[in-house]
This record gives sequence, structure tokens and C-alpha cells, in this order.
Amino acid sequence: MVRSNTLHDQPLEFEFNLSSRLYRASTIMDERMGDGWLLYAPDFKGLPILIDDTSHDILNRFNDGAVAGEVLSACANETTSPFDRTLDTISFLEEHGFLRDRPVKSSYADIAYSLPISSMSIWLHINSDCNLACPYCFVESKQHQVMGNEVQDRVAKAIAHTVREHSLTEVNLKLAGGEPTLDVALMECIREKVAAELKSLDIRFMTSILSNGTLVSDRLLDFLKHPMTSIGISVDGFGEAHDIHRKFRGSGKGSWSIIEKNIQKLLENQIHPHIMTTTGKETLHTLPELLEWIFEQGLSTRVSVVRNPNCSWDDTPLEEATYAGYCDQLEECFERALCRLENSSVPFDLANSLAVCELSFEYPAFSGVTCGIGRNHVVITTAGNVASCPMTVHEGGIPMMDNLLSSCKAAFPYSPMDRASLKGEEDCRECQWYPVCVGGCPVTNLRVNKKPFSKSPFCQFYKYFIPRYIRFLSKKLHQQTSVLSQV
Repeated sequence: MVRSNTLHDQPLEFEFNLSSRLYRASTIMDERMGDGWLLYAPDFKGLPILIDDTSHDILNRFNDGAVAGEVLSACANETTSPFDRTLDTISFLEEHGFLRDRPVKSSYADIAYSLPISSMSIWLHINSDCNLACPYCFVESKQHQVMGNEVQDRVAKAIAHTVREHSLTEVNLKLAGGEPTLDVALMECIREKVAAELKSLDIRFMTSILSNGTLVSDRLLDFLKHPMTSIGISVDGFGEAHDIHRKFRGSGKGSWSIIEKNIQKLLENQIHPHIMTTTGKETLHTLPELLEWIFEQGLSTRVSVVRNPNCSWDDTPLEEATYAGYCDQLEECFERALCRLENSSVPFDLANSLAVCELSFEYPAFSGVTCGIGRNHVVITTAGNVASCPMTVHEGGIPMMDNLLSSCKAAFPYSPMDRASLKGEEDCRECQWYPVCVGGCPVTNLRVNKKPFSKSPFCQFYKYFIPRYIRFLSKKLHQQTSVLSQV
């Protein structure tokens, strides 16, 4: 029996040539788990699967390469596995990337940065006003800046032009600030303008709000009930830990009690916010409680780590050595969190899972980046300029072109392919987990290493967390037998 995390009821159908010579992938994670085996291919689309001993034996027959038809015959002759069962297993293993048509993994140089782009994410900095005063916020200026009508019109037309130019099928408009919910009317106006420009195009158009969750008015609820609209709420920690940094401007009071009530208000209106968890040295200790609370609410989350260990955002050069202790603390707190979530009584939706930093578990980052920087994640300032990343909006950006993907590339004129020629990066390029992290955040790397596509200062943490999280997912998969498909 092969058990996967596939959440559908239709039978799986695979085709392959019986005369094909297949090889066990050299990159896979393969570990004993209970009465079965955990398999995960970091350089192939998909999350971990669990297989039994018989299926694992079939996989091992391809260690040095073998012809599929010969393995089928051998298993049938040895009566270790019926023909149909062996055929299904080989098909399944090939479909999920555990069997390949070549003996070695592709090198970094083989990764094509020019992969076709079908979607575009537009991060709009619509205002700079905010009712909170978080010390690590990368929107440096709190002066009154609002995206004006002329910029709104140019942005809407540029989005439509780019969709036509590149035959895109999906656009995700992200409304950010400052605090965008301070001006719901502005959000309504921008969405209407973009929707009008895209009306004649066959496009999936989504809108999301990036908010601190302190303001949930009836008008905002109406906005969120529009199709293909969602909201993300930033949370730093559980209870009082959240209030360490997320204090109201002026009064200095914490915001946890208010956002907790507002999240319940959203849920009562059948709106499920995505929790954007930001954690740092002073709030990490409550991560286990926070994640359990999030999943008990039936919500999803992405955990981001404050890039500067000092929980501030400035242009002060950072040294790699300052991250060593930070990584130790991250490992300790994430270990406690995963141990807590592994309890079978804690609800966990495998369809949403848990996103952490820029790590890409289900989809290997063959483009060389996981966040879309310099590729298809377009960041537009209130003035209508294009910045390389939300963390660099304070730098001003470059003038926006009609083709937003060209603007995106021009704003970040680096290529992941540069890594192939960097000395000292061989270990990074050949690392088993490279397809998941691709070296981490390019902006952080640029500040620390002076090179965007270089070894992340969080490498130590990534090497701990990636295999640990795969084991965690597999344990939750094992617990939730109702969602397992059998082949």
C-alpha cells in the first residue's frame, strides 16, 4: 500500500514505458516512520508520502538503475508483490519524483530561470499611515502618503497591459500600507479600477488585504464578502507577547485583545483571515501557544522571522555571526512548537499546512527564488514607483513601466544564475535542501553578504527545520487516515 497526502477521491492513473530504465532519485529524504517509510523529494512537486515495506523494497530495486519491466517480472516470480500492485507502485513512485530517468540530480546550472510566468502578484503600498508603531516595520516614513488617483489609474492600466503582454492567467492584488483598513474607500476605488481594466480579459483576479487587524468595520466586512477577496492579519506572539512590539501609536497600549476580538468577528461573518505570524527574539517563546491557538481557530498561517535579530529595520550592515545565537533560539522554539502540534488532539489541516519564512516545500523553486523578487512579485509605492521588495519601499524604487514584469526585473537587476559562478557557494548549490530554500531571502543576503544570491545567514536554522518539518507533516498525515488515498 502506498499512502499519499492527496485529498481527492478519484483513482490515480499513471503511464510509463515498461522498457524504461529508472533510477531511485538521489535527492529524496527516506526514513523509517512507525510501520512504514517516509519519502519526500525536495526537488519535485509534492509533499511527503508514506509507503509500506513492500513498496519501499520496490523502490530500492532501482538504487543502481533498473528496467521497470524486469522489476515487475522479478517481483512476480518472487511472489513478493502481485503484478498489478507492483505496476501501480512503480507508476506512483515515478509520478511523485522518487523514480527518475537519470541517475543523478540536476545541478543548479540546469535550473531554468526563464521558466514561463503565468501569474503576477502586485503589492500596492496604498498609504503610509498606521495606527500602530512596530519598531521593525520596513515602512520607514510615517508621513501622510496616499496613493493618488493618477497613480491608481496608471497602475490599473499597467496591470492589464502586462496581463495581455504575457498572457497571464492570474493576478493577485495585495493592498498594504501603512494600515490599508484606515481607508476602506481607497481600497474600494483601487479594486474597482483594476477590475474594470481586467473585465474583458480571461483572468483570475484576487484581492487580499495585509492588515494589523485592529480595525474591522461593517464597510470592511462588506469589502471582504466580495468574491475572491481575503485578509491577512499580522500577529507577533500569543497574548502579552504580541503587545511587546505591536502597540498603538500615541497611547502605547497593546493590540492583542482587540485583534483577538476582531478575528472572532471575522469568523462570525464566515471570513477566515490568514494569520501572518512575525516572530523575533522577544516573542519566540510563545510560538507553540500561538500556533496551537491559530489551528484551533481553523486558520492558516505563515511564520516569518524578523530579519534583523535586534527587531529593528534600518540600513546598518549586518554580520553573519550575529545570527548564530538567533538560529539556536529559533531551533529551540520551533522544536517545542512542532512537538506540541504533533499531539493528535491538535487540529491541523494538511491542505493548508504551515508556511515558514520563504521556504517552498510543495513546489521546488526552480526559478531560483521562492518569493518572486525580480520575477513576478511587483511592489509599487504610493508614488507609483516600483521597489524590489516590500522591505525596500523606503529606498524609493524606480519609475514604473507599462510592462510591470519588466519593471520588476529592473528594480532587482540580479539573477539567481549568478550563484553558479560564485566561489564558496558549492555547498549551498549542492545541498539536499536547496530546492526548498534556494539560499533564503535575497534582500537579507544582500545586506549581510553583499550578494543577494548567496548562503543565507539562517542556513543553520533551515537545515534543522526543513527535515524536521517533513517529519512533522508525515506524523500528522499518519494521524489523519481519513484523507489518505490508496494505490
